[in-house]
Amino acid sequence: ADLRQALLRSADLRGADLRDTDLRGADLRATHLENAWLERANLQTALLIDANLENAILRRADLRGANL
Repeated sequence: ADLRQALLRSADLRGADLRDTDLRGADLRATHLENAWLERANLQTALLIDANLENAILRRADLRGANL
């Protein structure tokens, strides 16, 4: 999926399958990503401040420039 620059602030994405998703520059502040599959997701320059990534699968995710 192509979610570049998406505004997902405070979204409930618990358990979402976001494998291989392009989330470059997405606003994921305070988003619930518990147990989400983010394997191989492109999270370059994404805003992840206060996001809950508990048990999220981030294998091979690209977090370069992400704001955590």
